[in-house]
Amino acid sequence: AVPALAAKDTTPGLPVMVGLGDSWTWGQGATDPLTGGYVAHANENLQAELDCLPAASSKARDGCKHLQMDNIARPGGYGWAGVTTDAVIDEQLPVMLPLSADRNGDSNPRIDVEAIFLSAGGNDVSTPVINACIFGTEEQCAATIGERLNHVAVNMHTILGSLRAAAGPDTPIVVVTDDSPLEYCFLGAVPGAVDLGNTLLFLLDQTYRSVAANYDVAVATTLGQLGEGDWVGGEDCLHPTDSGHMKV
Repeated sequence: AVPALAAKDTTPGLPVMVGLGDSWTWGQGATDPLTGGYVAHANENLQAELDCLPAASSKARDGCKHLQMDNIARPGGYGWAGVTTDAVIDEQLPVMLPLSADRNGDSNPRIDVEAIFLSAGGNDVSTPVINACIFGTEEQCAATIGERLNHVAVNMHTILGSLRAAAGPDTPIVVVTDDSPLEYCFLGAVPGAVDLGNTLLFLLDQTYRSVAANYDVAVATTLGQLGEGDWVGGEDCLHPTDSGHMKV
């Protein structure tokens, strides 16, 4: 069973940005996911830098100081599987699409969804590919990589197409890709694991880009951006620390 998701309580009449997806977007690995995850840092940046005031006046100030954060991503664990692209479709789009359509489809631009951040797909590929490529044959490895990437592509068309239709043509939508932590966790000692992880994440990045181009969606890649100290490490081969989330 997974938790019932709902849009967080936000102040009526003020704009909002939304986080969707897996434990990266939720902020897992940060000391305080609510304030230390990458979505929280993005919210702070946009509050300072985004011009969301719908005014034609030349005196309209830059900044969106009342921009709220509505993060409906969730972590794995506690009896829940990690969020895949299937889970985004089944659990999160039913919450996100009405929220976005209501806010961006009315006549009041002051309450719009101003930006959407999404991280999903890593859980679709990681375990199946590691099992096939580290413990299986070359043929099983190649077939699993192809099948899993195709699955992500099909689902991302559904996700990004739905988000774009609900949010309208001008709302920034950003897909945030994963960097590879394998060098800094126990899998780093497994022969070929680090190279496999880097190759897989590059292919996943290219899959996102090929889909995102159809919907005017940006892809923010973190490949090669995080290093030692930016990952939880040990038995955790997935999550950035506070410094890692800041870099993301």
